Amino acid sequence: MALGLKTQGTEIYLLDDTNSGSEVLKFGNITDVGEFGPTAGDIDVTNMDSGAFEFFSGLVDNGTVTVGFNYDPQNLTQQQLTALAGGTNKRFVIACSEAATDVTYSSIFDIPTDRTTFDFQASVQGTPKGASVNDVWRGTISLRVSGVITTQEAV
Repeated sequence: MALGLKTQGTEIYLLDDTNSGSEVLKFGNITDVGEFGPTAGDIDVTNMDSGAFEFFSGLVDNGTVTVGFNYDPQNLTQQQLTALAGGTNKRFVIACSEAATDVTYSSIFDIPTDRTTFDFQASVQGTPKGASVNDVWRGTISLRVSGVITTQEAV
């Protein structure tokens, strides 16, 4: 019986088939991935005959994925993600630690099946950075999920 899924080895990829030669960019130096996933809104259907407020479950909002990272000004993926802030949606894949198989591209994206993945479209909301005493420069990227998250469990 599995006791859980280790976080060490988790990777995040930016997938962009319009970026010739750099279709798959691995986002390095990540330190944490915040919680994300479906939360349904409420639709108020209360009427004059209701004895209390009544609701239907509304559309799902998959939220914002926040990713902490150690800032590296030479890291090309960090530079690309900063440049995408405020732009159009891009495809992202978070790959868990069961294996080390990378996402690849050869006319189509090949998502590994030997690791659990979360595949989604998102816009980059921002990549703020900061520093503290006796530390390294750190940053956070905020990815606003648009649409569904496709989860594939490792086989």
